Amino acid sequence: MRKYRRGEKASNQVLGAATGLLLDRVFGEPSSRYHPVALFGRLAGGIEPLFWADTRRSGGYLWTSLLIPVWILGELLEGSFIATAVSSYLAIAEKSLFEAAASVQSALTLPDLDFARSELLSLVGRDRSELDAGDIARATVESVAENSVDAVVGVLFWGSLLGAKGALGYRSINTLDSMFGNFSYRYSNFGWTSAKLDDVANFIPARLTTLVISLLSRADLGTLRRTFRQARPHPSPNAGLVEAAYAEALGIELGGELSYRGVGEFRPRVGKLGKDVVSEDIGQAVSLARKVDSVFVTALLLLGVSLKCFVHFKGLREEG
Repeated sequence: MRKYRRGEKASNQVLGAATGLLLDRVFGEPSSRYHPVALFGRLAGGIEPLFWADTRRSGGYLWTSLLIPVWILGELLEGSFIATAVSSYLAIAEKSLFEAAASVQSALTLPDLDFARSELLSLVGRDRSELDAGDIARATVESVAENSVDAVVGVLFWGSLLGAKGALGYRSINTLDSMFGNFSYRYSNFGWTSAKLDDVANFIPARLTTLVISLLSRADLGTLRRTFRQARPHPSPNAGLVEAAYAEALGIELGGELSYRGVGEFRPRVGKLGKDVVSEDIGQAVSLARKVDSVFVTALLLLGVSLKCFVHFKGLREEG
C-alpha cells in the first residue's frame, strides 16, 4: 500500500507541475503588488539589514531564516495535486516573460530606443542608457534564454520532483539570488550562499533545457559539444550554457560587453560569431522558448498519466 501512495504522490506532483504552466498560459501572473513572490522579495529586502554583515555566514543565516518556513509550508502540502499546481502556477512566469520580450521588440520596430530601454528594465538589471538597438535585442534574447530556465523549466523540474515545496523553494532560491547573488561590493560575501544555491538548483534544469533545444534544432553532436565548450568561460555555469544553446539554435551571436552600475563586464561570445542580433530574433527566441516549455509540459503530462494508470491497474490486479 505504501508504494501505491508513493506512486499516487509522484503522479500528483508531476501533473500538478504541468498544470501550473498551463494555468500561467491561460491567466498569466497575478497582480505584482500582491504576488507571493513579490511579497517574499519585499520581506527579504525588509529583513536584510537585520542580518547583513560582510560575511558568507550572515548571508547563510538570512537564506535559512527565509527558506525553512517555505519548506515547512511545502511539507504540509506534500503530495497534493492542487497544492503543487497552485504553487507551480505562482512560481512560473512564462506569459509575463514573453509579453515583456514582445514589448521590447515592438519598441525596436517603431523604432523608439528610449521606450525599448525602458521596457528592457523588466527583463535585465544591466545598465541600459548607452545600449543601441542591437545591444537591446541581444540583452532581450539573453534574458529569454536565461529565464526560460529560471521562470519555467526549473519550476517544472523541482515541482514535479518535490511538489509544492519544490516549486516554492526553487522560486525562493531564484528570488534571493536575483536580490543578493549579484556579487556587488555589498553582497560579494553576503550573497555567496544565494548565488551558489541558485547554481545548484539550476544545474540539471539548464542541461535538460540545452538538450531539448539541441533536439528541436536538430543539432548534431559536434554542435552540442561546441555549445558546452563556448559556455565554459561564462561566470554562470547555467545561464551561459543556455544562452549558448539559444545562440546556436537561432544562428546568432550572444555575449560580449555589458555593464552593471557602471562596472564593465565581458561575457564570452557564443553562437554564430559575427551574426548580430536584430529585433526579429527576439520573436524567434520566444518561439523557441515556448516550444521548449511545451516539450517539458507534454512529457510531464504523459508521465503523470502513466503513473496514475500504473498505480490504478496495479492496485486492481492485487485486489483481484
